[in-house]
Amino acid sequence: MKKRLLALFCALAVGGAVTAKTVGATSPGGNLRMEIEVADKISYTVWSGADKVLDACTLSLTLADRTLGEAPRLRSVKRSSADEMLERRNPTKDAVVRNCYNAVQLRFAGDYAVEFRLFDDGVAYRFVTSLPGEVEVLGEECRLGLPAGSEAWLSEVNGFRSMYEEPYTRVAMSGYAPSDKMSYLPVLVGMPGGKKLLLAESDVRDYPCMFVRSDGRGGFESLFPRVPKEYGPDGDRSLKVLSEEPYIARTQGTRTFPWRLAVVAEEDADLIENELVWLLAAPAADTDWEWVKPGLVSWDWWNGMRLSGVDFRAGRNTESYRYYIDFAAKYGVPYIIMDEGWSASTTDVFRPNPDLDLPGLIAYGKERNVQIVLWLTWLAVEKDMERLFTTLEEWGIPGVKIDFMDRSDQWMVNYYERVTKCAADHHIFVDWHGSYTPKGLFRTYPNLLTYEAVLGMEQGGRCKPDNSNYLPFIRNAVGPMDFTPGGMFCSQPEDNRSTGSNPMASGTRAYQLALYVVFESPFQMMADNKAAFAIDGSWKVGWFTGSEDAAGNVENIDDYTVTYVPGSGSRKATDIVGGISMGYYITEKAWSDPEKRDAAVQFVEYMTTDDMVNKFAGGAPTALKSGLPEAADTDSLHAAAVTMFNGKTGMASAVQDALNQTARGVLFASVKDVVTGT
Repeated sequence: MKKRLLALFCALAVGGAVTAKTVGATSPGGNLRMEIEVADKISYTVWSGADKVLDACTLSLTLADRTLGEAPRLRSVKRSSADEMLERRNPTKDAVVRNCYNAVQLRFAGDYAVEFRLFDDGVAYRFVTSLPGEVEVLGEECRLGLPAGSEAWLSEVNGFRSMYEEPYTRVAMSGYAPSDKMSYLPVLVGMPGGKKLLLAESDVRDYPCMFVRSDGRGGFESLFPRVPKEYGPDGDRSLKVLSEEPYIARTQGTRTFPWRLAVVAEEDADLIENELVWLLAAPAADTDWEWVKPGLVSWDWWNGMRLSGVDFRAGRNTESYRYYIDFAAKYGVPYIIMDEGWSASTTDVFRPNPDLDLPGLIAYGKERNVQIVLWLTWLAVEKDMERLFTTLEEWGIPGVKIDFMDRSDQWMVNYYERVTKCAADHHIFVDWHGSYTPKGLFRTYPNLLTYEAVLGMEQGGRCKPDNSNYLPFIRNAVGPMDFTPGGMFCSQPEDNRSTGSNPMASGTRAYQLALYVVFESPFQMMADNKAAFAIDGSWKVGWFTGSEDAAGNVENIDDYTVTYVPGSGSRKATDIVGGISMGYYITEKAWSDPEKRDAAVQFVEYMTTDDMVNKFAGGAPTALKSGLPEAADTDSLHAAAVTMFNGKTGMASAVQDALNQTARGVLFASVKDVVTGT
C-alpha cells in the first residue's frame, strides 16, 4: 500500500510540474505585454503593441545540487506596482527619474522566485533565492528569442578577458552562429519594422558579468566567466588567471540576483531617454553624498604633455603641472589629472617621482580652486587599499582614476565594490578605466562618477566617428562613459596617423565640441593641451549657453563677436563661424591683414561647399545644417546621431534643438567650460 501511495504521489508531483500555467502582465501604459509560461521550464514572451519583440525566452539557475527553473512547481503569484519620482545624484539626463512599473513575482517550491518588472520602455527579470548558507552557482541560462529578420550590433571578443574597447559589429542574426565570437553587454537588436531592443543587466553584485553568443536559432544565450582559482604575474598592472573553479559564483543562498533587462524602443531616440539600468540598481545609502563634485578635468596623458612656448622642459614635473593648473584655473576647470608617471613607479604610489613636488602642487592648486586627481593601477590599489585611501585623503586628493582591471568575473566585480566603498569612506570619487560597462553600481555609490569601457579617444586611429556615432544609443545608454573627448588636431579617419607623441582625433573640431553635449559623463576629460585650446587667440573656453551678468542678462554663444566668412550656396554667413562649424577658422591676425584675408576666405568657402561638407559628414557630423550624405548603407542610428550633432551655429542649440529635451535633462555643471570658438 505504501508503495502504491508513493507512486501516486510521484505521478501527481510530476504532472503538476509539467502542467503549463500562463501568467500575464502589462506595463503601466499598456504598450508592453508579457506572457510567462510555467511548464517543464520557465519561459516568457513580450509584445510591444502588436509586435512580438522577445519570443519564448527561457531562464534557469544551475546550482551545485539542482537547477532552479527546471521542472518548476509554482506556489504563488504576487503582483505589485510602483509610481514614484526619484532624485538622481550626478544626473546626466534627468535630475528626477520616474520609477513606474508593474511587477509580478512567481514563487516556486524549493525556496526561490522569479520577479518580472514591466516599465513602459522595457522589461526585466531576476532570480530571488531564500536558501541557507552559501551556494555555488555553476551556470545561468538566459536565452533570448528574437523575431525572424532581426539584426544586432555586437562588441565581439575572443574571451572573457577584455578591456571592453571593441568596435560594434553589425550582424544579421540569421547568419550569426554559435561558433562566432561572443559579445559583452550592452547589445542592440534591430527588428523588422524599426523597433529596437537594448539588452543589458543591472545590480550586478557578488556575481560575474554576462556575455552572450548565438543560440543557433536566431537568438542569444548567456555565458559567464568562472571564478579564478590560481593567478600568475602579468607585468606591473595585471594578473593572469592560470586556473578556474568549476563555478561562476560562490555566494549567499539568500539574495537577489542581477537583473536581466531589455529596453524596448519605438524610435532610436527612445534608447537615450531610458534609465532602466539606474532604476533597477540598488539605491545609495541614505547618507551625505554632497561632497561628491562632478566636473570637467584637464588631462595630461592623451596630449603627451606636449607644451609649447614654455621656458621649461615639459614632462611629469612640477613646472608642467603648474602650467596645467594655471590653465584650469583661468577657465574655471575644477580638476587636473596626473596620469601614469606621477608616482615613483606604478607599484609604489605612496611617493611621487623625484621631479614632482606633489604637496606643493596640491597647495598651488588649492589656492586656485583646482584639485588634483591621481591615476593608479588596480594592482597598486589592491596591495594596500585602506592605507592608500587614508593617505590620499590626508593629501587632499578628491578622486582617483583606476586602470587595467580587464576582467569581469565574480572576484573582480566584488573588487569594484570594495574599492568604491573604501574610496567613499574617505570622500574620494572613482573613475574606472580598463573596466567593464556600467552595471548599476554608479547608483549604489554616487562617488563612482564614470567608466571607460568604450572605444574612445585613447585608441587613436581606431576611434572612428562611424563607430562613435553608435555610442549614445548603446554604450552610453546604460551609464556614464569616459570617452575623453576634446582632441583639437583633427583629420578624416583615413588620414589619421595618431601616435603617442602626436595624437590625432578623427572627424572635425565641431564634432569634438558636440561630444561634450551628446556624451554623458559627470567627470568629463579635456583631452588636448592648453596650446590646442588657445590657438593664436582664436579659441576660447566659456559657457555653452552663456552665463548671467550682474544685471541678470544671459550671454549666449550666438551673441559673441566672432570672425566669420560667407558660406557657400544657400548657407547663412553665421553658419560658417570660425572654429565652430567645420573646424576651420580665420585668426584675428589673418582677418586683419588684407593680404591674407582673401586667401583665407576662399579656403573656408571651398571647405564649406556641398561636396566638401558631405565628405566631412561621411566621417563625422558637422555643425552645418546639411550633414548626412545619402547612402544605402546608412542605418537609422547613424541618421539619428547626425540629427543630434547637426544644427545651428550655437553648438548647444545645434544638439539640444534636435534631441528630445527629456533625454537631455539638465546639462550638468561639468559641461560648462568647453571650447566654443571665437
